[in-house]
Amino acid sequence: LVPTQPFALMSGLLFGATKGAMITLLGTTTAASIAFSVSSGPIGKKMRNFAMGMEREGGEGTISSSPLMKKLVEGVEDLNLGQQMVSVMLLRFSPVVPFSISNYMLGLTPIKFVPFVTGTFLGMS
Repeated sequence: LVPTQPFALMSGLLFGATKGAMITLLGTTTAASIAFSVSSGPIGKKMRNFAMGMEREGGEGTISSSPLMKKLVEGVEDLNLGQQMVSVMLLRFSPVVPFSISNYMLGLTPIKFVPFVTGTFLGMS
């Protein structure tokens, strides 16, 4: 959750445009991968339960009890790996969705790691 633009600018100034862009791209992809891994692992289960607790209104707080979450999970599960990659890549093009928050949120979905990393790399380049 650290602003990355100053680091990207400094990278370009220190290493030149081409090398600086590659270093920035690798750094942002690595940071996104770490955030995705954290939220899709054991910590992600606690985050998911917390989000479900905030979303519910008297329900039991599970994915099966939330129509919105159930629809989201089923929609993502129906996508093949290529469609998952394209979805992540299109999300990276959007200026509306904050980069760091989307990394954690995508880790809470059934998206696989390889399509996430590939879509992030291609979407950021």
